[in-house]
Amino acid sequence: MHEHEGARPRARSPFAAAFLSLIFPGLGQLYAGAPMRALAFAAAPILFIALVAGVALRLDRIELFVTDGGPAGLGFIRGSKRVDPGEWFFKAHFYQDPVCPGSLGLESFLQLLKVVAAQRWGCQVGCVFETMALGERHTWNYRGQIIPDNDQVIVEAVITAVDDERKLLRANGFLAVDGKVIYQMKDFSLRYRPQV
Repeated sequence: MHEHEGARPRARSPFAAAFLSLIFPGLGQLYAGAPMRALAFAAAPILFIALVAGVALRLDRIELFVTDGGPAGLGFIRGSKRVDPGEWFFKAHFYQDPVCPGSLGLESFLQLLKVVAAQRWGCQVGCVFETMALGERHTWNYRGQIIPDNDQVIVEAVITAVDDERKLLRANGFLAVDGKVIYQMKDFSLRYRPQV
């Protein structure tokens, strides 16, 4: 059966939406036709599941966080991670060329920005960290790789701009492996959005 042009969409059952929300946060909102609201509800559980499953190169610890650090006095943060040669991405990236995908290194930098944003603006259930902030330019350079033989990754972020009204952070930073800088990130941004 084809839907005729101008026909009204089928009404959605509130009971079905509530039931779907019990199965997974945000599923009911998606069913009800509110995809942005669904994303807001689903983001935290999806992030939690991804982190528990070890999907991203997450940092083991925050080594230093100076809220008024950096050249502009807007913040400086450093995180670190011990390299585990058994992590899934070494086997999954390229055939017979085990490296950490560059995107996971960038994600670890964005994780630092999430810590800064949460400290600055708080983080409520349902909040959204928009990384990269839409409409904001950024650049990065790769000059090396993280391989299973490496020992430690250090990621640093210097906050270069803060817009409290738009809840937007901008930062530059570096990722180093065993003391050698291999990534440079410039003008990376994060926008914090409270509950949608």
